[in-house]
Amino acid sequence: MGERLAGGSVGLALLANTLATSAVLVSWILSFGRISGAHFNPAVTLSAAWERGISWRDVAPYVCAQLAGAVAGVVVAHAMFDLAPFSFSRHERAGSSQVFSEYVATFGLVVPGLERLDWNLEDPRGKPREGVRAIRDEIRDLVVSLVEERGWAKRT
Repeated sequence: MGERLAGGSVGLALLANTLATSAVLVSWILSFGRISGAHFNPAVTLSAAWERGISWRDVAPYVCAQLAGAVAGVVVAHAMFDLAPFSFSRHERAGSSQVFSEYVATFGLVVPGLERLDWNLEDPRGKPREGVRAIRDEIRDLVVSLVEERGWAKRT
């Protein structure tokens, strides 16, 4: 589909696909992260269970929902480009470079969720402006402390 839109330019098609996929993934994580923990990939769910972020008995329902979502996504994407709902790719995707790229992509999905910091913050809903500002300041202090603790701050 990307190649069709890019007029045959493989590089432009890859860039467009990468940017579009990344933008959608970020928007979905921000939109649905509080509901599902942003588990859009079985590898993320398995790593969350392994790290005790979710119960092992919750893995099967997550994976079923992920697979159903993947199938629905294919049908919707194909409908957007006037293609048959299901079709097999005509591009060969095999070999060590394909395996390595899948590893890198999965690594990029799993690693950010491995460590979770549970900051016990008050809910700002219904609080007066001063109360919300106090929560904002607490979040800022926690972030600054985390950045300093991890050594992410630029030293001058």
